[in-house]
Amino acid sequence: MLGENMYVCLCHGVTDTQIRDAVMDGATRLRDVAQQLGVATDCGRCACCAHQLIKQTLTELTAEAHSPFREVA
Repeated sequence: MLGENMYVCLCHGVTDTQIRDAVMDGATRLRDVAQQLGVATDCGRCACCAHQLIKQTLTELTAEAHSPFREVA
């Protein structure tokens, strides 16, 4: 797991937290995140890391949604 506020895209100054937030707001593909944040639209070196982060976040969200345990307020 990438650390909090680790820069993923240096060209646009995008952090892992921003990418995770975009996924939590409904982005499901690199293309979606690229449109929102500019990730992988310049040099492209961040595309692989951003894609892995998107997949990881989607997996975590799916696991949470299917967990039999719920947080109690």
